[in-house]
Amino acid sequence: MKILSIGKYLLCAAALLLACTQVKAQKIIAGKIAAITEITPKPGEEKAVLEAAKYIQKEASKEPGCLLFSLNTEKDNPGVVVLYEVFKDQTALDRHKKQAHTQHFLASLDGKYADNKVTFLNTINTYYH
Repeated sequence: MKILSIGKYLLCAAALLLACTQVKAQKIIAGKIAAITEITPKPGEEKAVLEAAKYIQKEASKEPGCLLFSLNTEKDNPGVVVLYEVFKDQTALDRHKKQAHTQHFLASLDGKYADNKVTFLNTINTYYH
């Protein structure tokens, strides 16, 4: 019984910590510029596109105005690479586009994708605590 009671407290503490982390993360990205990039490789180019995406994720994450650069693949179509990026402001995004590693990334994709869709977003704070 005592172990179960301690487990409940630990579970509550973990849930509270997660909620605080979500609120903090939302506040950090609120009002920033985000981008979702979806890259559909040509058949046989999946590995090359994924490796290029790993490179840009590693390098862009070091930029001072880059708050988040997340590399993902579609759950139902793992060959499709999805990048979720959050930048401090338009200046940081513009600076990112001019970086040598960004230009290298774009050149390394040349001829390797069937579709490359970029959607820019304005982030909105949904936590009002």
